[in-house]
Amino acid sequence: MDDEVQEVIEQVTRRKLSYARVLLRGSKLPYSGNRDQIRDRLMEAVKANKISLAILKDLLNELDVWGNQRIRLCRLPAEVLAEYQTEESVLKKAEEAGMGVLMGGEVALVPPLELMPMAISYEEQHGQRWLKLFAAKTRKVFEYQPNVPEHEHDDHPGVVFKPFKLESQKAVSFAEINLASGMSLFSTTLLRRGTAYHAEFEEFFAVFEPLIPLHRADPIPLFEANRGICGLPSAVVRLVSRRARTSTGGKLEARSHSAKTDMRTDVELETYFPSGSDTMGLHCNCVWEPSEELDEPLHTHVYAPQAEISIPAQSTEANVRHVLHRILELN
Repeated sequence: MDDEVQEVIEQVTRRKLSYARVLLRGSKLPYSGNRDQIRDRLMEAVKANKISLAILKDLLNELDVWGNQRIRLCRLPAEVLAEYQTEESVLKKAEEAGMGVLMGGEVALVPPLELMPMAISYEEQHGQRWLKLFAAKTRKVFEYQPNVPEHEHDDHPGVVFKPFKLESQKAVSFAEINLASGMSLFSTTLLRRGTAYHAEFEEFFAVFEPLIPLHRADPIPLFEANRGICGLPSAVVRLVSRRARTSTGGKLEARSHSAKTDMRTDVELETYFPSGSDTMGLHCNCVWEPSEELDEPLHTHVYAPQAEISIPAQSTEANVRHVLHRILELN
């Protein structure tokens, strides 16, 4: 049990410490200190039965899947979902696929190197019926070490060696499928910047192929959402950069001088690339500002042709769902 608690605390505190601090503060415990001190405080709280392992695991499960993610929005045809309309029918399909044991399952603390299906659930919420699927793996990724100096070697003249460290990354992929409308959300943990996600989603579809043909989902392009975001006031969303295509196929691209500045405040950029222009929005890089429904800024990249959205920072389920709802409203 101690090993499990230690691993859960280790993974929770690899994220932004604010989430662990909120948990400690909510239990009326000291919550200041650096990463190591927060880990010690959590371990002491568990040993003293002031915070349960179950609560820690719930927090970890949320941090594993919300924020630092790439989302694809799709719609599955009604004929695909016809045999998944009740909990009993989902269980039957899972057993036929050899996945019955995954009903009500959970994501492994330390997943294998290959993507494996972890959990299947049928849920009813607010009058809606959902099929939810989870898979996970451990990625080996190279993390750049900015505090380590670059190096040149006499055996390789003119070559600069940059410092990277091989790290293990817990990667969780999941699907949420509305069984009435077919509206589907597919998500996977972010890869390094500039990496395409086609292979990651195809791998996820493949591991659940015995259960349901997820590859038949039709992407929902987000061109209208990108156009709509540009029309929102800067108090709601800060527009950092955008890329668009004209009616004749030309491409426009512009960026503010700082991520903290809305590009629409730059008169020259607005002249070159007016935010209200009738252009097809290919990509939008923006930050949603805090509000009653959003308790912290949320950075997003909206890739219209791919029907995908990146959330390049840790966040909570409530925050991400709020922004996804706004994007779908605009679309």
